Amino acid sequence: MHRCWLGEARLLSFARRAAAAGVPLFAVHGSRDPVCPPDNLRRLARAVPNAHIECVRAGHLASDPALHARVADALTTLFLPLTDEGRTLRRAA
Repeated sequence: MHRCWLGEARLLSFARRAAAAGVPLFAVHGSRDPVCPPDNLRRLARAVPNAHIECVRAGHLASDPALHARVADALTTLFLPLTDEGRTLRRAA
């Protein structure tokens, strides 16, 4: 796994702990990423079976149009249910 900020063991440990705490995990990875190989996504899928994982035809950067669009869709999918009829996020008291 590409070590970017964390080693593989720590990254997968954090992902497992987040999933166990009920935090939704949605990972989007570019199939043409020259920095982080797509095998990383498969490792994550094995570590967190309930995660929603997608490999899109894109490169490494979030500015890649295909990756950007899918990440935007994923964020909408994850956070729209937390909004007041999809209009505004409610602030915690």
